[in-house]
Amino acid sequence: MAFDGRNNIIEMHEDERYIEFDTWAPKKITGHRIGGILGVSRFKTPFAVACEIAGFGYEEPSNKYIVAGNAIEPIMRDYVRKQISTVASMLDLDGVAGVEDPAPPERCGYDHFHTEKLFGGLVDGYITQNGKRVAVLEIKTMNRSRWEEEMGDVPDVPIEYLMQAGLYTKLSGLDKMVFAIALLEEEDYRVPDKWEPTDDNVVYIIRGVPDEMDSWMSQCKAWFDEYIKTGYTPDWDDEKDADLLKYLRAGIKKQKKR
Repeated sequence: MAFDGRNNIIEMHEDERYIEFDTWAPKKITGHRIGGILGVSRFKTPFAVACEIAGFGYEEPSNKYIVAGNAIEPIMRDYVRKQISTVASMLDLDGVAGVEDPAPPERCGYDHFHTEKLFGGLVDGYITQNGKRVAVLEIKTMNRSRWEEEMGDVPDVPIEYLMQAGLYTKLSGLDKMVFAIALLEEEDYRVPDKWEPTDDNVVYIIRGVPDEMDSWMSQCKAWFDEYIKTGYTPDWDDEKDADLLKYLRAGIKKQKKR
């Protein structure tokens, strides 16, 4: 019988809107979880991240955005490699620049930072100078219409992406990050592995580690100590967490029938 993380739930406090749980091996705080913990993510609430870290969250159904992101990441990495002179110039690098592929997830336990106890995650790659890492490569896909609407004439990076790449840059002992952003038209989502990068649909943005990174990490650690270590989730949001709550209640109902 497959393990069901919902068995870790001790009690679901419906009136107070939180879950009491027991977990012996909480997951790490990864880059894509920081935004949710600090309440700035468009995709996950602090409650959803707590469930994920505690081991009883659920894997969201795949959608066209996830499929496109997975398909386009290696295409973009190869494109950055071909365009490395452009990136090297933006970083003001001398010598031989290159792109280092990340270790395959299945070969590193889906974590590139094994020496870290609390934080972890997977990088998309590194920019190198004479064989030495100098910057983290972070690859993103965005709908072109949304990008133009939100960013306008001054391209920038959403804060949750800065948090993610900033964490990996910090953990890597570096101070620069390169965002390679693929801008997709709606039809590109139909067959993403056929998408071709060009100067018109790829944006590069160079950023240093945000000044707030240490503070964000400290806040995440305090959040982890307050909730995960004590076995309580933050309050859930009835609307934003509706699908997750449905999944959790179904698991509890199944346990009671046994």
